[in-house]
Amino acid sequence: MAGQPILPILPMDMWQSSVSYSRSLPSHASSSSKAIHKPGWMIRAQPEILPDSARHAMNHRHLILCLLATLTSMDASAWSRMAEAEISAFKGIPCFTISKKEERRNGTPMLGALMVYDISIKPPVEVWSFILLGATPLPMHAKTCYLYGQVPAGAESTAATMLKTGRMYSVFLNGRPDDPSDSTRGYKGKFCLIATTNGGQQVIPIKRDMQAWIDEICPANTPAQKGQ
Repeated sequence: MAGQPILPILPMDMWQSSVSYSRSLPSHASSSSKAIHKPGWMIRAQPEILPDSARHAMNHRHLILCLLATLTSMDASAWSRMAEAEISAFKGIPCFTISKKEERRNGTPMLGALMVYDISIKPPVEVWSFILLGATPLPMHAKTCYLYGQVPAGAESTAATMLKTGRMYSVFLNGRPDDPSDSTRGYKGKFCLIATTNGGQQVIPIKRDMQAWIDEICPANTPAQKGQ
């Protein structure tokens, strides 16, 4: 894979300190618990008792995420267009963005939510997501990308599940260009993880013109490399 992606140029306090994989923890994060971040871990304190208004707000957020998730299975139709996301890697971790062509299409797209699913199993299982509710959407540029597990400031997220080699995953970036007449309603991509010869992992983007995109099975003939 040519080159390394450039991470978003944002103040350090806008990102969580590291990619935190949850171990033996629930597969989703809730605003009803307090997160304490340590390198490689996400430790949660005892949940608080939420008032009815907070529970209603949480249910509303979950409903929005469920509605957005339905878009991940949609392709372009007469009334909408699903563009292809760009997937790269940073130190073996997937990073998500859009192409230069999409950035130039009709103005800088703005990101409102991002979801990653394990599609090797049926039905697919969400492994990580974030959503910007009540916060300003984030601009998407081809030269920057959103690293798996890192949450932008102001976003609400689920805990990032550790990704596994030999699995295929899909990502959906919920965003669109500035031009309201543009039919684009999001950016979808697929990728696989394979083990490298030095014990690491390699991210393999799956393009729409590949048979693996249709089969949703990782290619068996991809050569392993030393790392990314």
